[in-house]
Amino acid sequence: MKISLVHVMLLFSICKLAGQLVDVETTLVVETTQIKTIDYSTFGEKDLVLKGPIFEVVSKASYEGDTLKLKFYENGLAGKALVVSISETVTAGIKLWSDYPAFDGKYSKYLELELSEITINQKTFKNGDTVMMKLKCRSVAFDGYAGHPKFEYVGTIRHVIALE
Repeated sequence: MKISLVHVMLLFSICKLAGQLVDVETTLVVETTQIKTIDYSTFGEKDLVLKGPIFEVVSKASYEGDTLKLKFYENGLAGKALVVSISETVTAGIKLWSDYPAFDGKYSKYLELELSEITINQKTFKNGDTVMMKLKCRSVAFDGYAGHPKFEYVGTIRHVIALE
């Protein structure tokens, strides 16, 4: 039984990694930042596709240790954000947040991704460098909201690092 459980866990891990792709392409050129947001929900028998804001700039850029974090979000009391973390590894995450502890007593929750495709010009950056990236990220269905939506971010990023 224990061996079967280990095999199932290994298969699950491989399937999750198959949906995540990071490619470093040193010749990548991206002209602008344009991240489109799309929400996929189901109500009754109907599937809804809701197009949200289009981000044309990074909402916040910061270093947390040796990791550069680029965040795309709208200001407000609650919402969702795309967070791209760049260090030795490049990862993207979709984060939900609220002004009250709406996520099992917490103020925010990262969603698992069913798809993450990222192409970036390099992995190490310093102040003054330009991050150029193409990405497509989609979360698994979130059962905490009506319609069990999936959230998707797709587009390009061109951001010059200018931190104090």
